[in-house]
Amino acid sequence: MGDEDSDDSEGEGGMGNLNRLIIRPPGHSGKAKRGHLCFDASYETGNLGRVDLISEFEYDLFIRPDTCNPRARQWFNFSVDNTKVDQRVIFNIQEEKSLRARYDAHHQVDESTKMVRSFPLDTGRKVQSELMWCKQRIPKKYVYYYKSPEHNGQNVLSICHGFDREEDIYQFAFSFPFSYSKCQAHLKQMEQKQFPFFKRELLAKSIQMRRIDVITITNPANVESSKKQRIVFILGRINPGDSPTSFACQGKCNNSQAMHTQHRYTE
Repeated sequence: MGDEDSDDSEGEGGMGNLNRLIIRPPGHSGKAKRGHLCFDASYETGNLGRVDLISEFEYDLFIRPDTCNPRARQWFNFSVDNTKVDQRVIFNIQEEKSLRARYDAHHQVDESTKMVRSFPLDTGRKVQSELMWCKQRIPKKYVYYYKSPEHNGQNVLSICHGFDREEDIYQFAFSFPFSYSKCQAHLKQMEQKQFPFFKRELLAKSIQMRRIDVITITNPANVESSKKQRIVFILGRINPGDSPTSFACQGKCNNSQAMHTQHRYTE
């Protein structure tokens, strides 16, 4: 069925991210042909643990559980290549009930849900602009959430998609990805500018020894004041799939920076 090399270092419950898994039809041997899809999630923000071939056009996909919470599967992010022009596929993503609320919430915000983008195989993922995600959402009519009799009544999210270029990589994601590295780079950049209103502190470290930062944005005079202060507390990234809150927090930091710069030059 497939040539698999999984990255188990990030795995939970024995399931790691797929590392360039080529799906072959039963009985096929030798070099993979064009149209034998290659799945990959071995990159930061990637999440795909297993792929089963159901038919020539249909695949069952299993996303990895959250760290220390095997029943929660909050998001997916994976790439596909070795496609054929005009190849049509159905991806059945095995879901947990916890994702139903997130799916409904995204429908209320926008008529288009779930993202897909493509880029040339030789350029790599890192050079691509984030704006590409905004322009390549999967239309709602190609995304279905239902209880599937073929999957023992489990909740399934099915995505129908057609590939239009053979030389491209196609990346699918539940929401706009926001990586830990991007977060740390942004906070470091803000910290290096030494804004008087910005303070970064280490609250704790995660189980995987990643920083959990606390950012304080306030007038420096408020820190020294003995008066009781009103505080607006914003939580970012409550769970691994909650990437929109990371963008919201980044926007708040950038907005504070812009207001400080404007005030300084208009005094």
